Amino acid sequence: MAAAFACASVEEILSPAPVPGDNTPVTFTASVGVPSKTAIDEELNVGWAAGDKITVFDAQGRSEEFTVDEACDSYSFTSTGTIGNGPYYAVAGYGTDELTFDKDNGQIGVARPSAVTDGGFGSADLIASTTSGTSFTFHHVFAILKMSVTSSDITSLTFTAEGIATSGTTLIGFSNDNGIEATYNGGGNEVTIEGISGPGTFYMPVNPGTYSDGFTIYVQKGQKHMKIESDKAFTASTDNIVNFGTLDGGTPSSVVWTLVTDNGILRVGDEIIIAAYDFDFAMGGQKTSNFSATPVVKSYDRQNLTELGEAAQVLTLTSGTISGTFGLFTGEGYLYAASSSKDQLKTQPSIDGNGSWSFSISTTGFATLIAQGSNTHCYLDYKNGSSNGVFSCYTSSNRQQYVSIYKKSGSEEQGPQMIEVNSFLDEDIPGVYSYDAAQNISTPLFQYFEGRDQIVRVEGSLSQRFQNLSSGHLAGITVNLPEIVAGNTYTIPVMLYGLQGFEDGIQEKIFLAKKAQGGKAWLQEENGTLGLIILTR
Repeated sequence: MAAAFACASVEEILSPAPVPGDNTPVTFTASVGVPSKTAIDEELNVGWAAGDKITVFDAQGRSEEFTVDEACDSYSFTSTGTIGNGPYYAVAGYGTDELTFDKDNGQIGVARPSAVTDGGFGSADLIASTTSGTSFTFHHVFAILKMSVTSSDITSLTFTAEGIATSGTTLIGFSNDNGIEATYNGGGNEVTIEGISGPGTFYMPVNPGTYSDGFTIYVQKGQKHMKIESDKAFTASTDNIVNFGTLDGGTPSSVVWTLVTDNGILRVGDEIIIAAYDFDFAMGGQKTSNFSATPVVKSYDRQNLTELGEAAQVLTLTSGTISGTFGLFTGEGYLYAASSSKDQLKTQPSIDGNGSWSFSISTTGFATLIAQGSNTHCYLDYKNGSSNGVFSCYTSSNRQQYVSIYKKSGSEEQGPQMIEVNSFLDEDIPGVYSYDAAQNISTPLFQYFEGRDQIVRVEGSLSQRFQNLSSGHLAGITVNLPEIVAGNTYTIPVMLYGLQGFEDGIQEKIFLAKKAQGGKAWLQEENGTLGLIILTR
């Protein structure tokens, strides 16, 4: 989508001294390719944002960094001569992440943290590009999750799913057509936004993929620990943003608007949106003699609407008065071709021939809608122009831009609800927990997943050790017990370097087994705040 920004100059960051004999300045141009973007404005236009950094590597691995000083959709910048011959490789949107470059394989390495304190789109997005010339077209590296809160009590969000986290190093390679071929680390299971200070919309970068086991969203709301849990699969891709809705009460079920490429799938009762085929606008509210256009965001292949503003007009298909036609009901009236002398599209309280529409839809999504009454301005088209353009009716000799039909599937009914994590027994992921027995609330300190963090068992008596090196901490628990029985107490050596109270290394703690079932045991420190979930087979 083209951005509504003027091009900007670029301030060059101080770089290492030029290499002798290789100090010819190079002028580059950089643009954001569909669907890449580093900023979204209120009208969902996209482009570069002020403060964006771009690092360019040459074929020998030398680099230079530049900073955009004003929002724009494309810009030019000139090196100081530090970088030499191409091909060139570039990355932007990395913030404080660490960058490396493998000149032999043409790969950029980006190391990202598991928690961020911003949550803005610009800090979540990461884009990259390569060129054998001097023109870069950037593309997404990660998928983006979107979620909103309206409560001022929410201070952090943690999204968990198996292998979803971008933390660790991702290697960004490039295909022959300059697309992205990244190797994702897959070493983490949660992404966190910390330090939320009020209502807002927040974005999380995640590894692309289909997550068939569902997800859990942990929410810190005041002094309460909440979670939203779902076993519903979802797919996150670099082509669009996955919107999980407003989290204060729960997450809505998924609503998908899919491009219609076959007349035969439409039925009376279906809900549709009429959009411009070649532009990112959909039919909005009624004006005096036509309908406004409102911005939308389409997926890269145009098969779905991924962002839909409240102003978009949802139409319900009804039976037309003529065989093989549909009526288009706004909720207050029926769309009809209103004139034989003027380009007009209006609504009326009842349906007639001028409000009975034939649909002809191509396999690529071009849709021709013709009112079948006597009025000759009867083709429903989109007219591009100022203020986003309009949707109206035109004669056969004065056709405007093609439209497309997007059909709704899914439900807007409320999905999984936010509940308080009010018991240590609510958790089932092996790991170490802080448990407030007085409030009956638990908080994960470390959680362990086989194949990522270390889980070791031996035959016979249970001997198990957890290890987690994230954030510089080392956590270890060693258990040698013939059997764990709920209600019994056990003495277990515990080591949690980096956590307050465990500065002296291994400590023996007495634990009460609160529950033992399904191959796991829930152990609670007596007169303390440490909880363990361990495997028993």
